[in-house]
Amino acid sequence: MSVDINRIRRRVREFDLRGLFIEELGWDYDRAKSFEAEGWTLQPIAQKRGFRVFHCASPDDDMPDRAMRQKIDGQVAKNVALEHLIVYTDAGNTQQVWQWALRQPETPVKYFTDRYEAGQSGQRLAEKLQRLHVSIDEEDRLTIIDVSQRAAQAFRRDKVTKKFYDRFAKEREELLPKIEGIPVEDDRDWYASIMLNRLMFVYFVQQKGFLNNDPHYLQTKLREVQQRQGRDQFYSFYREFLLKLFHEGLATQPPRPPEIEALLGDVPYLNGGIFDQHQ
Repeated sequence: MSVDINRIRRRVREFDLRGLFIEELGWDYDRAKSFEAEGWTLQPIAQKRGFRVFHCASPDDDMPDRAMRQKIDGQVAKNVALEHLIVYTDAGNTQQVWQWALRQPETPVKYFTDRYEAGQSGQRLAEKLQRLHVSIDEEDRLTIIDVSQRAAQAFRRDKVTKKFYDRFAKEREELLPKIEGIPVEDDRDWYASIMLNRLMFVYFVQQKGFLNNDPHYLQTKLREVQQRQGRDQFYSFYREFLLKLFHEGLATQPPRPPEIEALLGDVPYLNGGIFDQHQ
């Protein structure tokens, strides 16, 4: 399915958020139940690889102000989904506020909003939203990091964001020739991307204190492995810790085996597929 900006614009103007994401942008249904955050009700409407979209429909014409929206976002990031987008609407369907938060290591969260008011063409917002489109050909190797990158490109296109993802691409190119034991080039390319995606995502999550309440979680665990195995033993760190963190920790719902709990500490279950085990 190719992206049709006119259909995207029509969905925006009709306040048809679910149809927008499912029918036009190629996202998946999110069938989770609604929940409360700071006294406001949020309804999951779509998701792609764990990046989730929520709708907060005001019961009247008063929508949450900027300060309240940021509080809501913080609750959602902590308790529901770190990577997400929230769309606020009023009871009369006269205005929309789209809020996305940029989370980067060692920097405060930055919030970006876009507004639509009934009667406007919706063209500017539609041009941004088309960047979230996912085609069938992309499905097999798409990860939550890929979706997050598209959100950044849609809602914050500037030199800082470009520099960040350019650095990611550079690190990926440097990793590729160092991968051994995978003879097929396409498989090596995929493996490099998924490993960097996982490490970058874990780095973001640890900065928020979500990994054993330790903002330096990876460094702490690396030192523990070095104490047991000796320094310059990254392969041991990879086999003994990282793979277990990915597959038996972040991709597995509690309760977990006692030995895994002892190794990993208190880590959340992160749905979305990025930490699933692949053959």
